[in-house]
Amino acid sequence: MRVQVAIVMGLLAVLALGSSSGAKAAEPPQEARARLDVAEREARQRFEQDRQVCAGQFLVEACLERARERLRVDVQAIRAERLELDARRRRERAQQRQARIEAKAAQTRELAATNAAKVQRNDALAQPPVLQGNVRPVAGAATGEPISDRVVSLETAARPVDVEPARASKHARQHERAARSAQARSRRASAAQAHRESVMLREAQRGRDKAAAAPLPLPAASR
Repeated sequence: MRVQVAIVMGLLAVLALGSSSGAKAAEPPQEARARLDVAEREARQRFEQDRQVCAGQFLVEACLERARERLRVDVQAIRAERLELDARRRRERAQQRQARIEAKAAQTRELAATNAAKVQRNDALAQPPVLQGNVRPVAGAATGEPISDRVVSLETAARPVDVEPARASKHARQHERAARSAQARSRRASAAQAHRESVMLREAQRGRDKAAAAPLPLPAASR
């Protein structure tokens, strides 16, 4: 019967610890661990006191059984609170780790957005200026710049600034070959035209020579 009473008292102590868990939730982990260590020492000290009391009683074994059961219940309650404390600490660490991950992800997204904005601004600056159709020559006249120079400047500004040297050299060679081919065709056409004119002159000269060498017709009286 006394053993059952001790068990009931231990369960009541566990319930009391559980009811106060809400107030202990805000307790710092170091203070909570120190408090639990003190509670376990006190429980073991009570057990030693109970053993001394039991030594002077008639039913020593029954008294010691009650003392051991009380110690077991107290230690079990303390151990349960320690487990809850450890679980709460793990949850806090997990939340802190998740917060760090989310903060890092947000920082990465912000950095990516900033880089994208920089790229867009650089692309916008690299675009050639749009020439308006109603440009007034007054601006050029005010600066004293010749119209031809302004045209060259506008053409230069409209060219892409990121043309690779290899591509520019290739285009230059292509233009040079095209110019040489055009010059060769022009020379061949001029030579052919000169040949045709020379042939026509020789034919005309030959016709004139034949006409001069033909004999005149005899007079009618000489027949």
